[in-house]
Amino acid sequence: MLRSALIRISALLTVIMIFVVVWEYRQSMNLIPDTGKVIQVKEVFVGRGGDNREFVIEYFIDRDKHILVTRRGIIDSSGAFCCLSVGDTVPIAVDRDNPFRTILDSFNARYAASLSFGALTLIFLISMVVVVIKRRLTK
Repeated sequence: MLRSALIRISALLTVIMIFVVVWEYRQSMNLIPDTGKVIQVKEVFVGRGGDNREFVIEYFIDRDKHILVTRRGIIDSSGAFCCLSVGDTVPIAVDRDNPFRTILDSFNARYAASLSFGALTLIFLISMVVVVIKRRLTK
């Protein structure tokens, strides 16, 4: 009974994972690469661990000035966006239909839900394998 439940949950997680990846891929197809300039770095959530800064990024679309206020993801903090400071230019991705929908142009920003759900799915699958192995060893 446990085995069939684990198989059903794994199948459900796989279907959801496929849906999330396809959905995010379709969302990112409408994004076009551009560049922005960091105009301010704000300290937020003082006293907590991790990266606690927000970055204010200025970018222009058809000579109209826009502002993006964002934080970096965990993966971005150690990658190309590790050392952002005022005056740096950064790659951004702008929705061609809605210039107010803008993100940092990184894999982490484009596929945040897929990465998060994939990590949770992986943790579940590893836990499932550990449970199955433990049950076999105790028999």
